Amino acid sequence: IDGDVTTNNATGFSAIPVGFRYGGLYYNASSTVGYWSSTANGDNIGVHLLKDTNPNMYYNSDNISYAYSVRCVKD
Repeated sequence: IDGDVTTNNATGFSAIPVGFRYGGLYYNASSTVGYWSSTANGDNIGVHLLKDTNPNMYYNSDNISYAYSVRCVKD
């Protein structure tokens, strides 16, 4: 069994890199996925980013004019 959580999906969280949309164009469709968070500050909303080159999750803030994914969680 692979003990490296960066390659074995031991966390059970699977994400498909779909990129994001801005100005009618799509960016990073095969390497990045971003999920909106519930944290907002005016026209900026928090975004959780995953990249195919790094197992870490990044947190950023972006303008609401960008289009990121939404993750639904069933209770």
